[in-house]
Order: sequence, then C-alpha cells, then structure tokens
Amino acid sequence: MRLAREALESGRTPPMAAQIAYSAGGFAGEVPAGATSDCALSVSQFYDRLRRAVRAEFPDEVWVTGEIRKVTVSKGHRYIELADQDSETVAAPGGGWSKNHAPTLDVACWSRDWPTIAASLDAVGLELVVGLVVRLRGRVSVWDAGRVRFSLSDLDVESLVGGIAAARRKLLHLLQAEGVLEANKRLPMPPVPLRVGLVTSPGSEAYRDFTGQLTRSGFAFAQRLQPALVQGPEAPAQIAGAIARLASFDPDLIVVVRGGGAKGDLAAFDHALVARAIVSSPVPVWTGIGHTGDLSVADEVAHRCLVTPTDCGKAVVDTVLAYLSGLDERARRVELAGRRALEQAATSLGRRSDRLGAAMNRCLEASLHENARRRGILEALDPRRQLERGWSIARRRDGSVVRSIAEVAEGDELSTIVVDGRISSAVLGTRAGESGSET
Repeated sequence: MRLAREALESGRTPPMAAQIAYSAGGFAGEVPAGATSDCALSVSQFYDRLRRAVRAEFPDEVWVTGEIRKVTVSKGHRYIELADQDSETVAAPGGGWSKNHAPTLDVACWSRDWPTIAASLDAVGLELVVGLVVRLRGRVSVWDAGRVRFSLSDLDVESLVGGIAAARRKLLHLLQAEGVLEANKRLPMPPVPLRVGLVTSPGSEAYRDFTGQLTRSGFAFAQRLQPALVQGPEAPAQIAGAIARLASFDPDLIVVVRGGGAKGDLAAFDHALVARAIVSSPVPVWTGIGHTGDLSVADEVAHRCLVTPTDCGKAVVDTVLAYLSGLDERARRVELAGRRALEQAATSLGRRSDRLGAAMNRCLEASLHENARRRGILEALDPRRQLERGWSIARRRDGSVVRSIAEVAEGDELSTIVVDGRISSAVLGTRAGESGSET
C-alpha cells in the first residue's frame, strides 16, 4: 500500500487496482508509520479490501463508452478490449502519458448474456468489430490476478447505430464541402472497359463471382488483381493502397468488391481513407460490396455502385455488349441510309435520264431538220441539178472550166459535160454577148 501512496504523492501512476482502492478513500486498516511487518496485509486480504473499495466506488452497473480495439471468442464468451475513441496518448510510468501503452478496459460478455446482446445487434444488422465506438453497461470487478474486469450486461444499440450514421454523415459533408464528393462520378466512362483493375480478397467468393462473369463473356478482358483485406482494422489502408497502385496498370475501370456479411463488416467502406482513395482515382471506380441496406460512403462517392460482385461483373460485360450493340445499330443505320441514298440517286438519275432523253430527242429532231434544210440547199446547188435543167460545163483539155470566151481560142478542143455524158468539140469561133443571147 505504501507503494501506491508514494506513487500518487510523487505524481507517478500506480497500478490500476491500487488506483481504484486509493480513490475509494484509502485502505481501512492501513499500516501506520513505524508499524512492524506483522501488521502487513496478506495478498488475499489486499484483494478483499480492494474488492470492497471497488464495490463502494461502483455499487451498481455503470455505462462506459469506448472504441473496440480487439474482439476474441472463447468457449462462447466474448472478450473485448476497449479504449478511448481516437486516443493517441496514454498513461505512462512516472507520470504523464505515453503513446506506447494505451489505457484499455477488459470487457467480458459471458455466454449466458451473449444471446441477448447478439439478438439486439442482429436486429440492426451489426456485429462487434474493431473500430466501432460502443456504449456498454456492466459491472466492475477485480480478479485475484489483480485485473479489473468489466462484465457486459447490455449494449446501447441505438447509440451505436446513431454513432455510425453520424460519422458517415460527417465524412460525406466534409467531402461535399471540399467539392470532391462526386469527383469520381464526373469522370468519363470508357465505352469499352476491357482493362479492369480489381480490389478484393484473392480466392474469395467475391473474387470468383466477379471474374467468372468476365471470363464467361468471351470478351478479351485484361484483369489486374490488387489483393486487399475487405474487413478488419487493416482493411481501410489496404483498400486505399490497392486503388492507388492500380493506376500503374492504366485501367479503364477499377472495381472494389466483397462478399456478403453483417452490416458491421462494412466499416472499412465508411472509412475516410477508402473514400479519399476513390475520389482521387483518375479512373472510374465501381463498388459491389454485397449489402442491400444503406449505402456506404464508398458507394456514395463511387462512379457507380452495385449490390453484389456478380452484379458488378454483369454490368461490366453489359457495358461492352451495349457498345457492340450500338455498333450494330449504327451499322444498320449506315446501311439503311446508304440504301436510301442509292434509291434517291436512282430516282434522281431516272428523272435526269428522262429529261436528257427528251432533250436529246429535241436536239436530234432539230439536227435532222437542219440537215434536211442544208440538204435542200446542197441539192439546190448541186451541178447535177443544174445539168438536169439544161445547163452544161465546158472544160479545156487540161480540165479547167471555161468561164469566158476569152479563155479559149479558135481550134481549141473542149469537153462539154451534160446531164447524161460528155461532148467533145472544137472551137470554131467565139461571139461576145450575154449568156443565152447574141450580140
């Protein structure tokens, strides 16, 4: 007891059991100064007095609030390690606080009490998992080993649900205020997402369900798995790191999936690390985390959220199918437009052909008429027609036409052409005067 008193008087922190006993008003029958060792308490007497002090300080059940740091199950009992929420500094030997040993409270929920607690948790779809901030009611006791034990008898489920919802709202409002809540939603979705980055637990049912959809589609998907825990205290950092590392794969799409489970298992997807990894991603992120209740923060900030990994896989395949169907539809439209253009061209060509034929006929008729006119002129000027009228053509021996009496002399031989032949003659003389008359 002296050690406990000296520790307190010197400002150092005594053992927890000693703190409780001393805080209850000191120890009855405390050994006075100068007393002999015969007055010393046995260990059993010490713990008896310690328990009485604890019962005096905590005569009834009390409520305690803290963050779950560890949960273990043994023989139907649940053992929970509880600490102050977001505590960073803890009591240190010699006074003050240290970051090496966090002050924790050992909580035990005995197998006889657990069914009632479990039923209240099942009613809201929650489980006791690391990271939850809970409000517990129970009785304080001291074991012979000197450990303070908190025996759990009740859990404030409404406070638990409200706390989780409040934390989610706070994070969503913060992201909204920063202008990044819909940052991932604003990213353009590639029309053919064949390069897919996957974040999940390798070998899990979620992994098989998602990859099975892509494999059975027959499309040439290129997949890159980044393993990560999807529940537990280490899950948020692993999920966020996996999303960031997938950027080196240059994917068209990142998908984060997990199998079904209790609502409490979704705590990692309400974590700020995961939310900020998604809103910072340079490519769209889809989620399929296997829960049909309220959306997690990850779902809220993702480009698209689906219920299950299978749904996620189908949606990726459907996106590719929609693009191909769009190509088929566009090809059909192009073909239809081509046919219509050809039909229109054929119709237009037919009309032009008709007009051209009519124009050609008019031109031909005009040409024939002009030819007939010219033929008439030619026929009128044809020497044969003149010969038929009684005219004749006289030529000298060299074939030149005699046009004047001055071109011949007496005795010249001439060849006179008439309509039905030639007449050979000789010039006996000439006589000047108009054609057809004498002078």
